Amino acid sequence: MGGQLESGEPLLVERKLGKGYILMTSFAMDRRDSNLPSLKCFLPFIHELVYYLAAPMVAEVNVRPGVEIVAELNAASPGLKVNTGAFAAYRAAQNPTIEVITPSTNRLAAVAKPVGDNLVIRFEATQEPGLYRMLIPSAVATRTTASTNAAEGVELPFSVVGQGQESTLNPLTESDLAQVKTRVGMFVANSRQDMVTAFGGDVPGREVWKYLALCALLFLIAEIALTRWIAIQRKFSDAEVVTLRSPIEAILEARGEIRNLFTARTGGGRSR
Repeated sequence: MGGQLESGEPLLVERKLGKGYILMTSFAMDRRDSNLPSLKCFLPFIHELVYYLAAPMVAEVNVRPGVEIVAELNAASPGLKVNTGAFAAYRAAQNPTIEVITPSTNRLAAVAKPVGDNLVIRFEATQEPGLYRMLIPSAVATRTTASTNAAEGVELPFSVVGQGQESTLNPLTESDLAQVKTRVGMFVANSRQDMVTAFGGDVPGREVWKYLALCALLFLIAEIALTRWIAIQRKFSDAEVVTLRSPIEAILEARGEIRNLFTARTGGGRSR
């Protein structure tokens, strides 16, 4: 039953008929019973009913990030040739697993459990958008046409669509950051100032050159002061007085000194 009216009668019922299904509504699909055909939801509603009847057992292959993908495999799966013996043996395994190749080429395990005559495969690690490939062992099933990867069995592709709306802004854990850093070069800001610096187009840590330049300037000032102090100590600025005179003046001065010495010894007398 797909819903109830206010009277408790079913709005939509479903029954299995042969290998397919039929749907029956409790009202006519025109304006005689309701205004549903005049609403905008009428056409999508009819489309969904047709899609469901066309492939009721086909799993949704375009899921949002974080949504579990569920696939069912049985002997009557279209496009597959199932080995019933191997299929039964595989279903009888304690914890059968199926490999899934992620868009980043990592191989993860999906859980497979027997449910009646079906093998239900569940995969939860759908956080990464892109194309996934679920590998069914070749001992269990093969395609009716040539397989593109027959060595690994049948590939059941499905995709995870990108998240269109704004993210939930949940903080990343250390393991999440480590996983991202293995794929891309990511900068992690440790403070608000680091974030402001990164938004300005720079990388935190480059401002150290200012301290180095200041140290170099202080070193130059100290060198200039030391050089000035050494110059003052050596008295390079004191000019020595140099008296220049001619040789004749020197001779006359020496002659006068000799005469004075001689006069002092002779008592002032005149010599002959």
